[in-house]
Amino acid sequence: MSLVIVCLAAALAVVSISKNESGGSGSGQQVQKVSRSVSGASSDKDKASAMAAAATLLTAANKHSANLSADDRVKAFEDSSADRSTLADMSTIDSLTRFTNDFDNDLRKTTYQSLVKVSSLLDGNNDGKIEARSSDLYKYVYLDSETGTAYVPLQVFSNNAPAFSLEMVYVDGQWKFAPYTLLDAIRLSSSMSGVHPQQTGSDASQK
Repeated sequence: MSLVIVCLAAALAVVSISKNESGGSGSGQQVQKVSRSVSGASSDKDKASAMAAAATLLTAANKHSANLSADDRVKAFEDSSADRSTLADMSTIDSLTRFTNDFDNDLRKTTYQSLVKVSSLLDGNNDGKIEARSSDLYKYVYLDSETGTAYVPLQVFSNNAPAFSLEMVYVDGQWKFAPYTLLDAIRLSSSMSGVHPQQTGSDASQK
């Protein structure tokens, strides 16, 4: 079985999921309100834009032409000869992901696999499209205006989502996904479950 599938399954077993309408983290605490803007518009528009970019990213990860389940698509990424354009909308994923120079091919692959698996968990209507449950749920996005970072809880897209957030960074006038936080959260949750995957995330990239 694919390492990413094992890790995500373990993570889902460990993390408590909040199913109220807050769309926030499992703690149920409302996120801090920030009034300062990142883009120069308003903090509310920044949050809404970050949430919209995350939805576009997840929809791209869930879009495929291959007649395969999400788990099979995750496994297919292990085959270097596979046509990845049939497994997900790779051009959109790459355009909305901030891969630093530290990201080698293995970390990129793990990022793609994680996005494919996570996005499949959010597709409650089974129509391929990932979107916020309500347009006003942007208020549960945590915005750090000093670093130009927004944390978008997956629960804004589905009540049954794992209690992770996508870290979005504002770069060159656009919100992009920064994979480190998600990869490390999966690794940590898996470790707590007794699953010991290979290192991913910032600690692995700094070797």
